[in-house]
Amino acid sequence: MPDINEILATPPNDPAPPLPEKGALVTPEILFLNQSSTYRLAAAFAGVANPTVVWQQMIDNSPQSILYYRELEEKDEDVGDAIAEMKLSVLKRQMQITPADESALAVDAANFVEQQLAALPDWRNSFDALLDAPFYGYSVSEMLFDASMGQASLLDICDRPQELFSFAPSIYPQIGQLRLKKFISSPDGELMPEAKFITFTSRSRAGNRMGRPLLRSVYWASWFKRNTQRFWMRLAERGPGTAVVTYPAGSTDDKKKEALAAAEALISNVAMAVPENFQVLQDLLKGARTADPATYERLYSTLESKIYRRIVGSTLTSHGSDGGKGTQALGNVHAQTKEDRSVELTLQIDAVLNRQLVRPLVIWNFGPDCPMPKLAHDVSNKEDLGARVTVDDTLQSMGLPMTKKYVYNRYGVDVPEEDDELLERPAAPVPSIRTPAGAPDSPQFSEKRERQVKREIAAFDTLFAQLKDEARAEYRQRITQIAEGAERAHVRPGS
Repeated sequence: MPDINEILATPPNDPAPPLPEKGALVTPEILFLNQSSTYRLAAAFAGVANPTVVWQQMIDNSPQSILYYRELEEKDEDVGDAIAEMKLSVLKRQMQITPADESALAVDAANFVEQQLAALPDWRNSFDALLDAPFYGYSVSEMLFDASMGQASLLDICDRPQELFSFAPSIYPQIGQLRLKKFISSPDGELMPEAKFITFTSRSRAGNRMGRPLLRSVYWASWFKRNTQRFWMRLAERGPGTAVVTYPAGSTDDKKKEALAAAEALISNVAMAVPENFQVLQDLLKGARTADPATYERLYSTLESKIYRRIVGSTLTSHGSDGGKGTQALGNVHAQTKEDRSVELTLQIDAVLNRQLVRPLVIWNFGPDCPMPKLAHDVSNKEDLGARVTVDDTLQSMGLPMTKKYVYNRYGVDVPEEDDELLERPAAPVPSIRTPAGAPDSPQFSEKRERQVKREIAAFDTLFAQLKDEARAEYRQRITQIAEGAERAHVRPGS
């Protein structure tokens, strides 16, 4: 009996892995022998009428489930668009190789890794293939090296079909080392050197290296959506009524098939020939269907939104809100969710590349003691705050009210607490006005503006004089009252 500990042994963490083998381990012969099930998408769902059978194979991590995922991505445009959107959100980020420190050895190692990636035939396509992991559960790419000079030079990174790989024999938990199967139906597989492959597992649970594919979580929504579309199209094709052709009681099976064929022809054909005794139930043919086509549309849109929300984490930015309405604030939340998922996926793939690509390249060419460079994509969500301030200032000058909460959130300013010491901006000095002739004695106006100012000053003087005359009497009376009061205060009683 085989040792289960040996079968399920985890990949060794070798500080200095041996130089990789030359050439490809996934040979063209293996790819050729499996092309009928690997690349012909119609082979997946063909002949499978019960969706539960497909679902069970997905739950069991069957190699056949990869074929279902691949066909799902190709046939469901919403699934394919959501996957492409998430991949592009990572692919558009700038990548940089940073030395571990400022030493000459660290800089040389970083430059070497950067040159190796730049020399690849199609690095972006290789990177795109690795990003299949979140949607298929895991992705596997084989690295091809030239190790003829005692070092390792990276020649290419080739995407490999996931269904040809496992991490243990089929009856065991998939927690062991990478295995290659020559046939998709093989139960076991041959152990592969991990340093020869880049294996990206997404959302692993309990050590399962096949991960948890997002395409499995949208399978039912996609299945119902596509069937809703099929029923919807059938309703549009058949129009009102149902064709029913009668046949005599006790008719043979051939007569029944002839009647059924005639009924189908009545719906699909423009012209047809019938015998004299051909009978059709006119009422059913003329009767209009009571189903509202809008029901199919609403169900289709709901399932469409569920798929996008599950994969991208956003609906408002692509399909409007779930109910066709929404606010800008809710849209910002959805867009931020998509950005968060994109950042998380970027950090995961960077960790995989640093551990499985950068590290062995540096060890093979510079030794295990070399400071390890770091590959990283830009995950910052930079915004031109200067331009944003200009936009917000313009909107506010147009009368659009803005809350303090918006300003705090938009510009990343902390809300002051009760005991916080607040900074006060010092008053700006008033600039002095100077001209080539020196400081002017008075502001200079145009002739028209000067006449207008004089009229305004004259009107003010007239109003001020009027108010002065009206207040003079009251002012005199009030002064008299005060004087009389003061005089009485100095006169003592009985004097």
